[in-house]
Amino acid sequence: MAWNVGNRRRIGDVLLEWGSISPEDLQRALELQSQDPNRPRLGTVLVNSHLIDERTLTAALAELHGLSMVDLDTIEIDPDVGRSLDRGIAERYQVIPISMSGGQTMVAVADPFDMFAADDLRARLPGQVSLVVATPSQIARELKAIWGGAVNTNVVDSFVEHLSQERPGTPSQSATLPDEMQEDDGAVGIVNQIITAAAGSRASDIHIEPMPNSVRVRIRVDGMMQEMLKLPRASLAPIVSRVKVLAGLDVFQRRGPQDGRARIELGGQRMDLRVSTLPAMHGENVVMRLLPSVQTLPKLSQMGLTWEQIDTVSSEMSKPQGFTIVTGPTGSGKSTTIYAMLSEFIGDERNTITVEDPVEMEMAGFTQVQIDDVSGVTFPAALRAALRQDPDVVVVGEIRDAETAQMAVSAALTGHLVLSTLHTLDAPSAVNRLVYIGLPAYLVAESLRLVIAQRLLRRPCGFCSQPAVPDLHTQELLQLTPDQAQHLISGVGCSMCSRTGYLGRVGVYEMLHINHDVRQAIMEGKSVDEISAVAAKSGFVPLRDSATQLAIQGLTTAEEILRTIVTGE
Repeated sequence: MAWNVGNRRRIGDVLLEWGSISPEDLQRALELQSQDPNRPRLGTVLVNSHLIDERTLTAALAELHGLSMVDLDTIEIDPDVGRSLDRGIAERYQVIPISMSGGQTMVAVADPFDMFAADDLRARLPGQVSLVVATPSQIARELKAIWGGAVNTNVVDSFVEHLSQERPGTPSQSATLPDEMQEDDGAVGIVNQIITAAAGSRASDIHIEPMPNSVRVRIRVDGMMQEMLKLPRASLAPIVSRVKVLAGLDVFQRRGPQDGRARIELGGQRMDLRVSTLPAMHGENVVMRLLPSVQTLPKLSQMGLTWEQIDTVSSEMSKPQGFTIVTGPTGSGKSTTIYAMLSEFIGDERNTITVEDPVEMEMAGFTQVQIDDVSGVTFPAALRAALRQDPDVVVVGEIRDAETAQMAVSAALTGHLVLSTLHTLDAPSAVNRLVYIGLPAYLVAESLRLVIAQRLLRRPCGFCSQPAVPDLHTQELLQLTPDQAQHLISGVGCSMCSRTGYLGRVGVYEMLHINHDVRQAIMEGKSVDEISAVAAKSGFVPLRDSATQLAIQGLTTAEEILRTIVTGE
């Protein structure tokens, strides 16, 4: 795809059309630009002034030049492809080759204005060069990763060959590991291969499922299940045994469920896993969750929050007391949001204790307590003990009952900053949920400071996206103007996105700030809709409106909004 050098629109025009900035914001940025003797680009001024984020600027640059935007977090770049361009040249231009096929090289660029770089790339790279746009921070990170180099070894064939050489009469459900299954091309190798491949595919979970005549391995990517591979039925016992050894579980216990954790190192990268086994009709079912690490934890600005929303979070996290809730369905990223808030705003000057079930990420400098109902370490018991440890910040993994809710609210009213999660569809509903489980409305109103509701929306694939104007009914549901509807896109499916049309996810958020008027509405027992109406007068933006704005920017699709937000209302 060629750069559209004849387009007379400017970056400010695109951002105004999207509603990402106001005319006043644009005027302010132009004034700052004119006052700087270095004459920085307008987009740089807008980002540095916290008027837009890096992702929005990148999307606008792609729109301005008729290019696709790609999320490099969603792509596994072949190291040989990434290194096909000299490292010095790639770093100078902020570019990285990401795919080569059919005589075409696709290159991710941070600066589509740089025409000299475009000409130089076409001279240096083989075949036809096509361009996509990515954020500068992603390109810099990928360049660092590519030149570090990492190789995954496929041992599936060797593993299957070993299975076929097993001695006759070996029980298919034996809990012991034959010697050959313990080698790198046996059970150890195949489990390592599964975990490595899943991590490379950005999977959150690995499912090893016994079938009548085979073993199915599936992974969850972007919230959706997809099959990775099928193995012979005889592979179940050695694979399950190897996973149990990793997680410190009882290899010989096959009639009851077990839970454990594992920490492994593959290719120089440390991975933490949460492991669950469950006896099923055809054998033990195993699920491994790939837990995020502090090193891979994104910043709030990279998760989809606007600068205004980040400022709101920062303000609340700086206060000595109050109750903040993050709410949303299972799998909507609530824990990641809380971990990111802790990482960015809580330092060593405050004593932080988390009570979680389970602990999903180890945070240096924090005291983290794992819930264990069998040992009597329940949420209420652990929270009661934590409050005797002189904490400044307390994180309650989830509000599950009235006793836990009561203690969290009491802690927030007695000089502690408390963070927790709930399962509701939107922020105002979280208020009513607390009242429903038994808390007096006046205590909720007095303690609560901020409610964040969120979803994770799939992003259209940057390699196969095409214009996709929604029908009139959808436009009406999403309150789109005809002009806004023209900006929507959708992926048609390609090899890069496994024919799904989606690649990666983006967060969408709504924030209910408990100001005086909202607090009064809570105390008066107002309904969810009434609380929303009161909050709207102070700038409350519902999830649907925020998601629609992302769709206008090409960061999600109308279908995804209907699937995750509108149909759930």
